[in-house]
Amino acid sequence: LFGMAGFLESAVGEYAAKLRNEYDFLTSKYSLKDQQLNAHEWKFLRTRPANFPTIRLAQFKSLIISQRSFFSLFTQVDDIELIKKAFEIEQPEYWQQHYHFDKPLAKPLKRLGKSSVENLLINTVVPTLVCYAQYVDNRELIERAEQLLESLPPENNRITRNWESLDLKMQSSFDTQAGIELYNNFCKEKKCMSCKIGAEILKTTSG
Repeated sequence: LFGMAGFLESAVGEYAAKLRNEYDFLTSKYSLKDQQLNAHEWKFLRTRPANFPTIRLAQFKSLIISQRSFFSLFTQVDDIELIKKAFEIEQPEYWQQHYHFDKPLAKPLKRLGKSSVENLLINTVVPTLVCYAQYVDNRELIERAEQLLESLPPENNRITRNWESLDLKMQSSFDTQAGIELYNNFCKEKKCMSCKIGAEILKTTSG
């Protein structure tokens, strides 16, 4: 993961050297080098260390190892609480103490926090599940994605707060995702007349 992300090119330290040796073997065996990203493509600026791509990759590695069949966790597990719990993984020991190669953290970082887990479920698991459901034409999987959103608390950001100020109550992440989609595709683009809600408001105010 770190090799394909491009982080091992200039990484220093004993841990990085160990990973580089393993990566060099794998790239030779599977011809991976041409598909490797560059480290500068990753965003670190204005991001908290706990959210750095290096930390997220380490957590992703732990998640993959903890699940024998990673994708089936989303497509076959019916208990939504089990899906949430699967993300409560403890990251590798090295990445509990570092935010980048050979750069120690001021405070140990043990595992994903509750809000981070919810963010991953909303912005990664649900879209992936819906995309796969459309690919295999499975309506049940789309309903599962909807249920997952409905089980998560509403998001709190500038867009959702704007909707709340207009007395549109957000009960779950299903509501906030709908509100964000509505804002980005209609409000932001000033397509009020193409939006049923906007058209109704304009009709009411003009009448």
